[in-house]
Amino acid sequence: MFVLSIQETSLLAALSYKSTLAVMYLTEILEKAKVKTKVMPKPNNENQKRFSEMILMEYNKKDFGRIKLTVGVLKVSRQNIQYCITSIENENG
Repeated sequence: MFVLSIQETSLLAALSYKSTLAVMYLTEILEKAKVKTKVMPKPNNENQKRFSEMILMEYNKKDFGRIKLTVGVLKVSRQNIQYCITSIENENG
């Protein structure tokens, strides 16, 4: 799996410092995250145009919280590319 979008992370996920910290657990997330859903790429998103689908995964890291991993599947090679890692803040605050 290759890292794709530093720009995507810097514009969205990095707005939350906790999302930036989540990258430190990348290997653990890749090994333990569970697939939540598969969706089509957003049609107006330039960074997602090369993908046939986006796989949304989650991992609940003890003493850290929930982490969402988004993986893109390339249209031609079907290779999985890490797209974005985001910390999911607790809905209660």
